[in-house]
Amino acid sequence: MEDRLITTGALFFSKKLDCFEIPPDEKGESLYRYLHESASIDELVRRTAGVLRGMGISDFAHSPINNNCGILDPCGTYGTKYLDQYAKEEFHHGDLVVRHLLTSKTPIFRSVISEHIDAAPYDNEIFHLYRDASRFIKKCGLLDVYSVPIFSADSAFTFAVSTHNLDPSIFQERVTRNRTEIHRLATFFDEIGRNRFSSHFHKSNPRVPISGRAIELLELITKKDCSLAEAAELMGIEISTANKHMKRAKMALGSETIQGAVVAAIKQKLILLD
Repeated sequence: MEDRLITTGALFFSKKLDCFEIPPDEKGESLYRYLHESASIDELVRRTAGVLRGMGISDFAHSPINNNCGILDPCGTYGTKYLDQYAKEEFHHGDLVVRHLLTSKTPIFRSVISEHIDAAPYDNEIFHLYRDASRFIKKCGLLDVYSVPIFSADSAFTFAVSTHNLDPSIFQERVTRNRTEIHRLATFFDEIGRNRFSSHFHKSNPRVPISGRAIELLELITKKDCSLAEAAELMGIEISTANKHMKRAKMALGSETIQGAVVAAIKQKLILLD
C-alpha cells in the first residue's frame, strides 16, 4: 500500500490505497459491483485507484471539459500543486488533448499528439501553447497520459490515467494490455459517481476560468472606449503581454474578436457596467 493524495472536487484526503485485482469477467459485472459498494465519493476514488494499481497504473483524474477548460474540479489522485499550477498558467487553452477529447470518442495517449506535432512540416502558436502544457505535465512526472473521453447529455468529461515517472513505452504497454478494463472503469466511475454521489460529483458546464489581467483589459476597453494598445498603456504592460492575455481571453470566452469577448464578458457579468 502507498500513501497517496486523493482529490474529490475541492476536498483532499490522504489515504492508503489498496491494490485490487479484477476477476476475469466478460461484462465487467464484478468490477461494477466492487465500485458500486462504495459508501462515499472518496471511497469510490480509493477503489478506482486500487483497481488501477492492480494494472501497474498509479494515478487518474476524472474531470469535466469544454471548449475552454482542461482539468477543473477533478476527482482522482493527482496532487493539488499540479492541478492548481495547470489552472493558474491557463495551459488548458493550448492543450490539444482537450480539443481532441471534445470532438472524438477515441481515447488517446498524449504522446501520440506530441508525435504528430513534432512531425508537422509547419509551426504555429497553438503548437507552442501545447508544447508549454506538455512540458509542464512532464515536469510534474507525468511522462505520458492516456485519456478516455466520456459524453453525458450536453457535457463532456475525461478519465485520464498515468503512472508517475514511468517510461512511456512501459506505461503504454500496461495501458494496451488493460485497455478494455480501463475503458470500463472510466464508464463505471462516471456512472456511479453521477448517480450515487451527485451532490458531491462534478457540476455540468463549469465556469470558464479567465485571468484577472484579461478581465481588467476588457473592462478598460469597455469603460474607456479605448484600443487594446491604449488599455495596455493604462495598465503599464507591454502590448505583447496584452495580446497574450487577450488571446487567451477570447479563447476562454469563445470569441474570435475583442468586441465579441467584451460582449461575452458583460453577459457573464465578468464586467459590471455602471
